[in-house]
Amino acid sequence: MSRYQQHVVFNKLLAMLQRLKLVLHYGVLIGGLMGVTHDASALSAQEIYRQAEHQVFILEVLNEKGEAFSYHTAVLIEADTLATQCESVQGAPSLQLRQGTEIYPTQIARTVFLHAPGVGASGVKLRDDTPPAGTPVYAVSNALGLGIGITSGVVSGVRAAQGEIFIQHTAAIAPGSEGGGLFDTEGRLLGLISYRQRDGQNVNFAIPAQWLKEISQRAASADAAEAWRVKALDLERSAKWDDLAAHAMAWSKALADSTEAWLWLGSAQTQRRDWPAAELAYREALRHEPSTIQGGGLRWRGCC
Repeated sequence: MSRYQQHVVFNKLLAMLQRLKLVLHYGVLIGGLMGVTHDASALSAQEIYRQAEHQVFILEVLNEKGEAFSYHTAVLIEADTLATQCESVQGAPSLQLRQGTEIYPTQIARTVFLHAPGVGASGVKLRDDTPPAGTPVYAVSNALGLGIGITSGVVSGVRAAQGEIFIQHTAAIAPGSEGGGLFDTEGRLLGLISYRQRDGQNVNFAIPAQWLKEISQRAASADAAEAWRVKALDLERSAKWDDLAAHAMAWSKALADSTEAWLWLGSAQTQRRDWPAAELAYREALRHEPSTIQGGGLRWRGCC
């Protein structure tokens, strides 16, 4: 092989080597980017819908004749228990759930929860954290009363208003969507859809799903407090101040976070004219919840 031929072969090999390096470089780069952006656990919109359609129900408000006149949505949280937007069903004569051809009579259990025997045993999985802006989401709801459907969007941000947190998102919703589910790409419930007529497009909100656990815990605490409250009212009507003071003290020990127990104790000690004990009780109430006592007076909050 002549020197010229050797030079030509060398140049070809060099060119091939450079192309190979470029292929390997971009292959690694693209593969790395795909590894960063691709989530193996992410479900498609079809998979999200197939999973959610067994957990999201049409909620119908019935009139005195048993006819549906208002349509909403509810999400199965656990066996026979669903959550919805409470404003949707307050004062309703009666309610029923619908899924396909199946109809389930239901009633308000407490706050945002509905009780419907036989409706199902497998509830949604709740997401415990608040999603950051940009998180892909799916809204599954009974928009406009047309039946359960799915739309997609992203989390626009997490907003605070009047001491509460809301998830702002762009997944399309409409009247009837309230009480529906906002899901992430793993099929976990991020929040309950809260529909309001607002100016602007794609300005939609949901109540964070982790609040459902807190509401359930608070409701159980409220049930326990109600028994204490009933007896306290009875002792107050009977003017049994010593017994009321003892009862309120026991209440404060049984429900350590109860502001109301300390208020009852302060009231009883005031009637007993035990001023130091009354002051101590009111200070404890103030320590538990500063907003309970305002301007030197008492403001009963009606919760424990």
